[in-house]
Amino acid sequence: MGVDMQIVRYGEFKSAVEPFMLDRMSPENRIQTQQYLNCLWNSMLTDISESRDISIAELNRIANGLMAMFPSDAVNLNLIDGAFGHGEMLRKLADAVEIEDIDDLEFIELRRYARVPAPRERGRVRDRIAVIYAQGEITMGRGGPYQIGSITLSRAIREAANNDRVKAIVLRVNSPGGSALASEIIRQEIVAAMEKKPVVVSFGNVAASGGYWIATDANVIFAQPTTITGSIGVFGMIPNAQQLFNERLGVTFDNVSTNPHANFLSLNRPMTAFERQQMQRFVDQTYYKFLDIVAESRNLLITHVDSIGQGRVWSGIDAKNLGLVDQIGGLTEAIAKAAELAEIEKFRIVNYPRERDAFEQLMEMMGNVRTRMIRSEMGRWFPMYEFVRSLPQEPTIMARKPYFSTIE
Repeated sequence: MGVDMQIVRYGEFKSAVEPFMLDRMSPENRIQTQQYLNCLWNSMLTDISESRDISIAELNRIANGLMAMFPSDAVNLNLIDGAFGHGEMLRKLADAVEIEDIDDLEFIELRRYARVPAPRERGRVRDRIAVIYAQGEITMGRGGPYQIGSITLSRAIREAANNDRVKAIVLRVNSPGGSALASEIIRQEIVAAMEKKPVVVSFGNVAASGGYWIATDANVIFAQPTTITGSIGVFGMIPNAQQLFNERLGVTFDNVSTNPHANFLSLNRPMTAFERQQMQRFVDQTYYKFLDIVAESRNLLITHVDSIGQGRVWSGIDAKNLGLVDQIGGLTEAIAKAAELAEIEKFRIVNYPRERDAFEQLMEMMGNVRTRMIRSEMGRWFPMYEFVRSLPQEPTIMARKPYFSTIE
């Protein structure tokens, strides 16, 4: 298309930009990907081995030989308990709940089931634990349905911190990162909240780069064994569309300015050597800031953080062994820990950000309808669409997970 992506990065494992530089994985990217993939696989093997009473060696033998291609194979290998047609399965469900006619079976979608409130304590329960959800790309401003806006999330943290009934905060992070500046704004809000009450972080599927940045100061950090985290690194990507404009579109640019670098990082020409030097300096300083934050908050030597940083991605188990997280567990364990730190036994959960007013909900609903239509059309490729849509429209310094990835 005639667009050259000019890359400035710190960290040999910071591979977010590799698709614009290479036609295959770099050796560093291959190493880190293989390591965390092996970790995810071993965690899966362990869970299956314990639940099905099959040795890990046998599970690997089954996988290596593609021995469970058919349901009957899976039954014979004890991977599943039975193979039934849809009608027979409905009959078994009806028998289990003592219903004669299978047409009388009632089903509920998982989304609706998840909204059912937990049983409440009898009597008045004053104390609260706030669960704040940080989901999606980290951006400046208010963000969107699949973004973490610095303003929106900071306000939610501040509201929870200032609420006297809220005795502790749990931040649930599921984010590949994003804007380094937005990440720092959110982190500072977490630090301010910790002066008033405990803050515990729970990592979901991914809490990498900026997603780790916002969490590192918390009292306790929980991760799942298969969480993708770390990615302590920084990059900047500045498009140069000169060829596209000049040769493909026949558009040329000229300018006058008051100072030599007034049009710093123009998108219609390549960077000068001086501009690249300044961008590298800015990226380096942002990376050193990241190192300082992690080293101080996690009580680690900065040389150690640098050695496990460089943009490298780790699994939750590896991150715990390296000192990047404190405990392995999910949201339930994080809430229990928050209650322990707050020294409360009876409490209610309140979710943040706040519920939106009717107009905001209507606007979001309309956006969700459009999103569902696109998701239906694109199927398994929808996450890639969301990834591209979330990329910043202007040059910026990013602290983001090294690449878009799916585990199949």
